[in-house]
Amino acid sequence: MKRKNQIKYFIKEEKEKFFNAVRESGNERDLLIFEYLSFTGVRVSELVNMTVGQVRNRQIISWTGKGNKERIMEVTVPLEELIKRILSWKEKNGEYTKDGSSLFCGIYTKEGLSRKDINYLVNKYVKIAGLDRTFSPHSFRHTLGFELGAASVPIQVIKEIMGHSSINTTQIYVKASLGQQKEARALLGY
Repeated sequence: MKRKNQIKYFIKEEKEKFFNAVRESGNERDLLIFEYLSFTGVRVSELVNMTVGQVRNRQIISWTGKGNKERIMEVTVPLEELIKRILSWKEKNGEYTKDGSSLFCGIYTKEGLSRKDINYLVNKYVKIAGLDRTFSPHSFRHTLGFELGAASVPIQVIKEIMGHSSINTTQIYVKASLGQQKEARALLGY
């Protein structure tokens, strides 16, 4: 299935292959990074600037996103468990867990990761998974948007989750699938 180049997202099978490749590598930190990107839909620039203090023991996560816009996210039970796993991994591996410490660090440097580092990791696991398309860290964000749209989440809710300033930007995620179109016609008897 061919998609427009500007909207790259993982279809279900590609996402499964990608995550299987990460799991099979045995690199827990990398798995945590990609789970966090998938759960939250944060931009990679937001991820690399995220600190331990922004997520530890929080019911709401807030950060400054694109365009200096404050973004907030309620911490669900699965996200809370993921954050606990991230912090536990950091402690177990001798990384700083003070509030101002980077949420994700290099394994050897123990310093915050860069956008380039995250991009390298995505490319590495895309290759290991044998995927025939290219992806970027932003693909996780697009994937979340499309998953929300496919789940018939209202566009206004998707807009807030994605942190878009305009609903026009969000509309790319709510294009009706062929199955949804068929169901809609069936409701009308067409």
